Amino acid sequence: MSFDRGGSGRVGRAMPAWVPRAPASPAARQSAMIFMGCGALLLAGNVFVPPDPAVALVVELMNLGAMLFGLLVWVLPWHRWHPRLLLVTVLAAFILIAVAEWVHPSPYKFGVFFVVIFGWAGLSQGRYACVALAPLAAVAYVAPRLITGNPGPGAIASTLTVIPVGVLIGEIIAAKVAQLTAARSESEHRANLLHAVFSASRGISTLDRSAVLRAVSHALGELGFAASSFTFLTPDGTRYRVEGARGLPAAYERGTHLLEGTLTAQVCQQRATVVIDDYSAQIAHPALQSERFGATIATPLWVAGELVGAMVASKPGRATFGAEDLEACELLAAQAGRALENVRTFQAEVAVRRQLSADSRQDALTGIGNRRHAMSLLESLRIGDAIALIDLDHFKAVNDTLGHAAGDAVLAEFGTFLKRTLRDGDDVARYGGEEFLLLLRNAGDEAATVLERLTGDWRRLGGGTTFSTGYAVHARGAEPAQTLAFADDALYAAKAAGRDCVRAG
Repeated sequence: MSFDRGGSGRVGRAMPAWVPRAPASPAARQSAMIFMGCGALLLAGNVFVPPDPAVALVVELMNLGAMLFGLLVWVLPWHRWHPRLLLVTVLAAFILIAVAEWVHPSPYKFGVFFVVIFGWAGLSQGRYACVALAPLAAVAYVAPRLITGNPGPGAIASTLTVIPVGVLIGEIIAAKVAQLTAARSESEHRANLLHAVFSASRGISTLDRSAVLRAVSHALGELGFAASSFTFLTPDGTRYRVEGARGLPAAYERGTHLLEGTLTAQVCQQRATVVIDDYSAQIAHPALQSERFGATIATPLWVAGELVGAMVASKPGRATFGAEDLEACELLAAQAGRALENVRTFQAEVAVRRQLSADSRQDALTGIGNRRHAMSLLESLRIGDAIALIDLDHFKAVNDTLGHAAGDAVLAEFGTFLKRTLRDGDDVARYGGEEFLLLLRNAGDEAATVLERLTGDWRRLGGGTTFSTGYAVHARGAEPAQTLAFADDALYAAKAAGRDCVRAG
């Protein structure tokens, strides 16, 4: 059987089932290798320097026992237990060394193993573990010599050298490991911060306000913040509203809240980032009283140079924020501010374009659609819709008798009348002069009733004018221009019939 190691493309051979897997704990793996390695080295050394034949068998069994103990350490599930439990292997090592020294005295042979053990303890057990092991090591080092009654010249005194040197080496290793662990942790933390900021920068490139806030909230979640929200000041600056909340009650986003005495107020007063240890002690809003917020960062939100509110992010409990956390939050707030500025600019441009489009289709005098709008109504014509053409009767006489200002007033009043009295979904445009075009959606056979009602309502207003109407219902297979022509013919028929009436085309 073969496998691809880590997706690198290199194919390796799977280990046989009988080969034990390496321990999940690196420290256990190192301890096991020390036992097996030292036992193997001692067995090999006995080949070149055989021990006393009287104890040779015992020595060989002890060396083999060290190797077997190392194998046991290798297969045990240390990852399920507390890391300090591995110190049991140190006790076993000291016992093996002491027994070996007692069985086969050799004043300087086993001292190096104490250094090896202290080195492993410093590497895997952290600071001051070697100091704690020093008394036990001293006993294991001296006891066999005292029991045999033949410590040898300088053997006891060497304790004051071997054990302190071992402790010193172990503690130096432990200090370096602690430094490397801290540096690695800081590096990973910085990498997470950069990843979150980078992810947010990609997500907030949209021109959708809600999407911008969601992207930044997601990035704050990746940074370990359990809850976050964006507070925006109301125009009068006395209240604020909440948007883009995450990990907060839905009621908190409803309505506006009093600004005074809040974290957002502190940010606005200081115009800078505010960090507090216990946010729950400062919460005034009823919807948040049951929440348990701890350390919190509140960062100003600037949009186009204007302080519009704050970005608030909280962690449970009393967390400690580093300079990187503050920098990441300020970067995210700055990105959110720029994105919201882009959204505001875009929305303003859209509003201007819509207004320009509306102005280009609106008749300035009557306030209804102009001829361009009338053409668009014809293009939208559907089967069953009715097109009506209306012409104010004897309008020229109004202009000639009362003047063009009075005529304009009549046109404006008539436009307002049409907008007010048309059904929902219907539309109207000034087709030209005193002529108007109506689109009656799905009117069908009811078109005549609708138009008769309009005629009677205008007559009752007593405006001094009447109007004639011709209409046609758009049929299947007909072109809009044909339907308009039918309505125009009907308008002429209404005028010929004495005006102030409705005719169908």
